[in-house]
Amino acid sequence: MAKWIRWLEELCQADYALVGKKCANWGEMAGLGLPVPPGFALTVEAYEYFFARTGLRRKICAILDDYAPRLEEYRVYLEASQAIREVVEGEELPEEIAAELRRAYAALSLRCGTVAVPVSVRSSGPVSRPGQFETYLNVKGEAMLCRKVVHCWSSTFTAQALAYRRQRNLPLAEEPIAVGVMRLVEARAAGVAFTADPATGATDRIVIEGSWGLGESVVGGRVSPDRFVLAKQDLSLISSRHGEKGTKVVATTGGVEEIAVEAAERARPCLGLEELTYLGRLVLKLEEHFGVPQDVEWAVSATSAFPQNIFLLQTRPIAGLSLGAAANWEPRATSRTPTDHIIDLMLRRVFQSS
Repeated sequence: MAKWIRWLEELCQADYALVGKKCANWGEMAGLGLPVPPGFALTVEAYEYFFARTGLRRKICAILDDYAPRLEEYRVYLEASQAIREVVEGEELPEEIAAELRRAYAALSLRCGTVAVPVSVRSSGPVSRPGQFETYLNVKGEAMLCRKVVHCWSSTFTAQALAYRRQRNLPLAEEPIAVGVMRLVEARAAGVAFTADPATGATDRIVIEGSWGLGESVVGGRVSPDRFVLAKQDLSLISSRHGEKGTKVVATTGGVEEIAVEAAERARPCLGLEELTYLGRLVLKLEEHFGVPQDVEWAVSATSAFPQNIFLLQTRPIAGLSLGAAANWEPRATSRTPTDHIIDLMLRRVFQSS
């Protein structure tokens, strides 16, 4: 039996501690019969074994000891992050883990009818850290997959992640996460869907945002997306706004690339009414199951026909809404301090300009 691998169909909400919230919810969606790409998770225990086996904890603590007195400026967080990530990414994946990962990848490729299936490699922590860790798209082949798993673990030491942990008095030297390996959906369009309005807290509507290509352009805030609002009661279209959609992220031979969108494509909505209605029906099932409004990532395959072309990639509660009954949800103030917001803004600007 595999020690560090758990297949999608084995996972459910009870596995948060083992494979993180993202992967556990991914398995929960599959258990509901919802359309999710096939894949598997590398457990939190694999992260812990890697850092213990390589002696990285000691090396990271030594680096942090050097930077700790100066961890007040974002520049210092960036320097500490770079130093730690160079050390982490200089280590090879232990053969015990690499062997299991190779076997699982070969089995996934066989399921998908190919020799080396393109996958996404996604972080999955026991506690959600939206936007702090990295995702790698269009990873293909055993060697690249092993490298990207290490890079994914390394991303728990981004400057933003270090600043977050420092602000909350959490341990800086590690934050164990699982890694989800999911067949890549070669997306014609992708984006996010909210089963309540994240801006107003209104629970009688579904808000769907999307753009052309892979979903990183929408999730990462790189484009002005299309925005559709559906009535939750009957899934009728309340309003639509066409975004500029100036660029899109597409799969290439060596990974992904951001390219310009032609003028005619910019002018067209990325989803048709039939697709919107179907997607709305799917995300409502998630809200009904989890009992609270959901923030759902979705993708529409460029290689399949409707409705087999629509996939759900992940789901989580909408950040910033209260955890009361869904019918009475209201926006809530977060516990974040002004300093938290300033650090996030500074780091985000640095990341976007790098």
